[in-house]
Amino acid sequence: MKVIPSRALWVASTTILLGCSSPARPPQLNKEGKDLVQKPTAESQRLDELEEQYKEQSKRINEFLDAMAEKDSMISTNQQIIDSKDKEIQDLKNMDAEEDKLSEDEKKALKDQVDALESEKKNLSESNKKLEEEKKKLEAQAKSVNNVKPTGTASNSSAAPYYFVRFGNMCLDVANSSVAENARIMGLTCRTPGLNQQFAYLPGQNYFYLRSRISNKCIATLGSAVGSAIVQKTCTNTTDKVWESINVGGRVKFRNRWSGNCMAYDTANNMVLTNCNSQFALTFTWIANGNNSALPKF
Repeated sequence: MKVIPSRALWVASTTILLGCSSPARPPQLNKEGKDLVQKPTAESQRLDELEEQYKEQSKRINEFLDAMAEKDSMISTNQQIIDSKDKEIQDLKNMDAEEDKLSEDEKKALKDQVDALESEKKNLSESNKKLEEEKKKLEAQAKSVNNVKPTGTASNSSAAPYYFVRFGNMCLDVANSSVAENARIMGLTCRTPGLNQQFAYLPGQNYFYLRSRISNKCIATLGSAVGSAIVQKTCTNTTDKVWESINVGGRVKFRNRWSGNCMAYDTANNMVLTNCNSQFALTFTWIANGNNSALPKF
């Protein structure tokens, strides 16, 4: 599956679990909407295998991101040293400016110090250039791994078109274009090309999934209660990722099948769950990107 600020493209959100009890797992559904948790089936086993593939993929991406963070730290340290060398050089040059008070030997000693510092600066700058190149390679590798699609998907949807999902002048948005598990879904101003604002509509029987174009993960909820965060997760057939439509005068509310609550957003523009009858429940429209003309029908 996060150059700072370029690492912002890969920024990952962290969830801290408190207490000893594990949260209830959302039920898995087959295409007919039947619960698969009680008795394993070929479909549920396929989904488990798919989830393991995604976990391995995410692990590899995180390894690349950790290596990139290490490069960032080294570059930052080198830059701090370079800045310190600059100050030392300037101080020495200021001393040299008072050459009337210095002997020839003192002037030579100052010049030698300045030359040595300039040489150290040059070496550090070259080191930073190499680190930047290594970091770019790591970023390319991370993107390459992220673009590999594991065998099978939550729906047969590899060719699904992508849409902007709009409410008012805002669109659903994967925060910071993150590819990380549990990265927040936000409501931000619609923009193009906006790959992190494009989602595939994956229809089921009276329900659908929304899969992000930037991360290949599905919009889901972290919990079932009002106020629970809406995030992206690896696409599997569990009802925390399943959404149903409620038609409201040509627009639709998105109701989460697990919780029975609908999408809303808070004062920080984070998407959250709210009661579907609440005034805060949002209604959405679809905007096709430049390559699509047909819009989803419910």
